[in-house]
Amino acid sequence: MATDSKALKEQIILALTQLPAGFATSYGDVAARAGLPGYHRFVARVLGELPAGSRIAWYRVMTASRKPAFAPGSTGYRRQLDSLAAEGVLLDNGRVAPHQWLPLTDASPTSTRSTSRSSDSKLAISLKRSRKTTSA
Repeated sequence: MATDSKALKEQIILALTQLPAGFATSYGDVAARAGLPGYHRFVARVLGELPAGSRIAWYRVMTASRKPAFAPGSTGYRRQLDSLAAEGVLLDNGRVAPHQWLPLTDASPTSTRSTSRSSDSKLAISLKRSRKTTSA
């Protein structure tokens, strides 16, 4: 893994540019796609340091619970909601709808993607891991 801070930032920005309009993802998923699992706080810092007027779609990144990281009613919260709404992403009970939530580690986005697909993948990975530990 690269240790140069500038290189790490570039990896994060590149990963974020792979998220299409109309979808949102988590800080952790951006970090994972960048090859930096566990660097979700660094992702938040990189996005927070973007210059004013940056064309990077920072607003597509949310907490893992599909909620904005900003306090409800704050300027950042309103800017994020307005930017997402402009792309057709709306919040329901304060969360991005599952069909508009796209972990960057997932396959390509589709409007018919269901949350059960993600659960099935996690189950398959879990089963593979348990088979490896029992056969060892």
